[in-house]
Amino acid sequence: MKNIFTNKLGIARSITALALLSTLLLNNKDVLFLENMSLPENPNILERLNLFLMFGYENLYISYSIGIAILVSVLVGVYPRFTGILHWWVCFSFFGSSIIVEGGDQVAQILSLLLIPITLLDPRTNHFGKQIEVGAIRTQMANGFWFIIKLQAALLYLEAGVAKLYSSSPEWADGTGLYYWINNGNFGRGDGLVSLMNSLMTSPVISYLFTHSIIVLEISLFGMLFSTNLKLKKYLFIVAIMFHFSIVVYFGLVSFFLNMAGLLVIYLLDISNPVNLSLTNIYRTASSLLQRLRLAKRENIAAFDPTN
Repeated sequence: MKNIFTNKLGIARSITALALLSTLLLNNKDVLFLENMSLPENPNILERLNLFLMFGYENLYISYSIGIAILVSVLVGVYPRFTGILHWWVCFSFFGSSIIVEGGDQVAQILSLLLIPITLLDPRTNHFGKQIEVGAIRTQMANGFWFIIKLQAALLYLEAGVAKLYSSSPEWADGTGLYYWINNGNFGRGDGLVSLMNSLMTSPVISYLFTHSIIVLEISLFGMLFSTNLKLKKYLFIVAIMFHFSIVVYFGLVSFFLNMAGLLVIYLLDISNPVNLSLTNIYRTASSLLQRLRLAKRENIAAFDPTN
């Protein structure tokens, strides 16, 4: 059993907190909530606990203040044993009251709920802190809940891939689904970048390959539940991050990208292996990357030099 109380787990939590935090900070309340929203006549206990319904629309600034304070606390990593439950409370409340939610908000709600047992078992005062050795029982319990999260992620990608193939709409199966989504008036960009993609996807072969590559990726991500190949998982992690970032580029769903990135860190990466977050290591990594880019640029220039 692995000790998963590392800063990599903290990174995943912080990314998901940043998703909802950015939504609250960068959008007007009139965009996110109905002006006449209120509790129903006979609210159940969960509806009574909804942070964004608790004080009414006229006092929504109170809910905002509480929610932002909690999300910032999760973002900086303080006391995961306490902020784990509070994080779920904010995610649950937002998903149950906002008029503009998407799949990423649902992922955040479920992920923060499944992380509660792990955060309660986390002995650290900050989730970016050093890995602390814990007892065998606590380690086994944490690994069990980690597996549940990975199972949930795997089923999410399996459903996403299979549903496209067996959808009542034939576009994904016949290879034109991506074209129609990119040109969707409600979500698409409608600028030069879309025109570029459209010029490529006028070819039935390219359209079919692009569309079905998404389905192959999603089903492959499901298959990673059964893989022990860490290198393959890291490779697919990068591919999946690029895929979800392309959704940001074409559809502007930044919070969706952040929530999926947080989930992918827990699902595909070995969170028992901490990341070196020291400034020295970050500088060395950045310098190494820049050096490789310069070398690659020189090699490309040399390859096309007609004098060689």
